[in-house]
Amino acid sequence: MKKIVFLFLALFIASAVYAKPQEYIRDHTYMADDFDSKYTSRIRAIDGVKQKLIEELGVYIQSVININKDSSGNEMFSHDVVTLTAGIVSTNILKEKWSNPSYYVKASMKADQNEVQQAVKALREDQNLEKALRYSQSELTKARQKINKLGASLRTQKSAESLGKLNQQYIDAAKDLETEYAFQRAMKAKVEGNFEESYAILRKLADKNYGAAQSRLGHMYENGMGREINYKEAVKWYLKSIENGHAAAFARLGFIYERGLGVRVDVNKAVKLYKKGVALNNQHSQSRLGWLYQIGSGVEKNTKKALELYQQSISNGKHGRGFARIGFMYEKGVEVNLDYGQAAIYYQKAIERGNAYGSGRLGWLYVKGFGVEDNYEKAKELALYSARYNNSQGLSVLGHMYERGLGVEEDQDRSFEYFMRGAKLKNRRSLYRIGRKYHKGIGVDQDKYEAMKWYNKAAELGHPKAIRKLEKLRAWDDDF
Repeated sequence: MKKIVFLFLALFIASAVYAKPQEYIRDHTYMADDFDSKYTSRIRAIDGVKQKLIEELGVYIQSVININKDSSGNEMFSHDVVTLTAGIVSTNILKEKWSNPSYYVKASMKADQNEVQQAVKALREDQNLEKALRYSQSELTKARQKINKLGASLRTQKSAESLGKLNQQYIDAAKDLETEYAFQRAMKAKVEGNFEESYAILRKLADKNYGAAQSRLGHMYENGMGREINYKEAVKWYLKSIENGHAAAFARLGFIYERGLGVRVDVNKAVKLYKKGVALNNQHSQSRLGWLYQIGSGVEKNTKKALELYQQSISNGKHGRGFARIGFMYEKGVEVNLDYGQAAIYYQKAIERGNAYGSGRLGWLYVKGFGVEDNYEKAKELALYSARYNNSQGLSVLGHMYERGLGVEEDQDRSFEYFMRGAKLKNRRSLYRIGRKYHKGIGVDQDKYEAMKWYNKAAELGHPKAIRKLEKLRAWDDDF
């Protein structure tokens, strides 16, 4: 019996390794409008056929993931992985023909299990790659929505002046589509270890003054994707992108100044950049400026304004950070009635859009049973997802769970490690918990002076319990 089982496993593994590549061939004809050029017609035809191919390829990728999901020891976030992996599978144009007013494209996509597994592995191991692809998919959706909306306006517009402006916006939207597909080709090259090709693909479009491509180059330099991290180069390309009217670059450049990445921290400059992005309805600028209003950094604290900006940021249904921030307001009862159930709903929506902060916050609700039934297994899963992106919320939740032995074996060393990682990110709960460990002697030698130091750091960030504990300890030692 054992021999039969081993033989079956061997045959299964062999069939998986040597399975023939799966190929899909589809075609699409785009019927051009009067305002379409050969360029815009080609882009829209290619986009149409790619959407057909990706939809079909997704079914195959899902089956590969289901076959192999347990081999890595972890469940996959299936829908996202299918979408992201399909986005970086090569498309081969087999035939194209422009016969005004129609543009015909025939294309194929080919993938095998090894290629899919390689892409999935890369997504699991490279946070920046996964985040970049998520963002790219979101930008593709926005570009499609924009080009469709502009097309509808161009069909009904009578004013010659307005037609000229709309037509340029229509061309720019087509360029954004072209840029995102080029970016995904660049990310495929990155997965294959071909960093120079990855860079060259984007540089070619950036040199044509495509604002989106220039922003993408800045992103690559900021995060070390195919290049060494170089904040000076990132700033250079973000500025070029801004000059060419790309709204997302305002948020990226603002973030560099807000966090002091290769430059001196300048929150006031970040605020100005975010406001310019907000004026262009950029969701990233809206949520980042909202946070500054919420905490009163660089602007006067205004939680009502913060909520308004968060609500604007989720208007297209794609921006995870905005959902997470609104969830936090429901969790704490800021500008809305305290409602843990609503908080959980918003956090879940944030998670579905790949937001690590929302995952950490929802994990905490599962630990406490606030708005959801307490579920330590679910809490750990969510916290680990959050911690994977080095998000301080998930790290803090894991520290708490290991300290108390909630759904995991109690481990004070691991608890301290997670809290310390959260503390380095200025997570006030983590700072407080380290202070509490020294105060109570939990997994460390009791040391009230060390406790006061950590309580003080948490108190500076407004942690209420840390403030109260610090007052008591100061009363204990007037010399502190």
